[in-house]
Amino acid sequence: MFLYDTTISNVRQGVLSYDDSEDLAAVPDKDPASRPGGAAGAGPGALGLSLSHISPDAVSESLSSGNRGSWEYEVDDVGAPELQIAVGGEYVRLKGSPVAVGPGGVRGSVTGFSSASRKRLMELLAKLDKSKVERPLFVTLTYPPVWEHWGAADWKKHLDTFCKRLEREYPGVALVWKLEFQARGAPHYHLMIFNVPFLPYQWVASAWFDVVGSGDSRHLAAGVEVRKARSWNGVKAYAAKYMSKEMPGAAVEGVGRYWGVRGRKYLPIEIIVVALEMPQFFRIRRILQRWMKKQGYTWRSLAHNRYTGLQVFIDWLAGLKLLSIFE
Repeated sequence: MFLYDTTISNVRQGVLSYDDSEDLAAVPDKDPASRPGGAAGAGPGALGLSLSHISPDAVSESLSSGNRGSWEYEVDDVGAPELQIAVGGEYVRLKGSPVAVGPGGVRGSVTGFSSASRKRLMELLAKLDKSKVERPLFVTLTYPPVWEHWGAADWKKHLDTFCKRLEREYPGVALVWKLEFQARGAPHYHLMIFNVPFLPYQWVASAWFDVVGSGDSRHLAAGVEVRKARSWNGVKAYAAKYMSKEMPGAAVEGVGRYWGVRGRKYLPIEIIVVALEMPQFFRIRRILQRWMKKQGYTWRSLAHNRYTGLQVFIDWLAGLKLLSIFE
């Protein structure tokens, strides 16, 4: 876990371009070779820093995605304003102060892959520290031509058994899975596998063939696909195309969740949390709004309240640069 001093004295230069922002006009460039850190200290107006780690599911967030990034307003329920930054990732959350909202509801039974599910999946990927994990493998698991005799419980059992084999063969593996349906109605899985540099096609094909037990040689020969992500942009494109498609009205009885994570503890996710005073919150919010509007990002208002926060998919160094304006 990285610990940061209260003045963020060694923040590196961010990647955002603030063409007309007076707020960042005087921000000095930082040493690009160093990570933030240094002796603790606090001056007038210095930011308070929480030295705690936030797990991937510790905070309930809401965001939308786009080709160049994403942002939207959100209503926060508890706590003082703060800035959350995923180290090495592309996730920055400006958390607002409490506002008058009604009591939260209880999540109901899963009825499909909703927009909220899609947001949680994209958030998880955005939080990954790319300096600590290699680009993942993309794996697709399909069913044979005759598949109707298997039900939803069988599909989930097949996935669980395959994942257990994978975990035994490759300790430390982590993966994100997504269930979808082909045009013929048959289920298939998209997997994004981390911490495994190379996965033999024949091993995947044989393991999936044995788990399903179809006995169909065509299934053994063409039941899976394995390929390596060429870039992190490719990872985002794959997630947007194959793993984050909403499926309204596609719920199947007994399916339960349409996506999930295995080996979550092996995914490098670290969130730094910086407590803000209200003037600092408003200043950062204003900077992000101005920049994003100039970039043509779309936004969706969740509450007409000046105390609401927002989330963005931007490089974490850009989030750190926001903190440097208060030094």
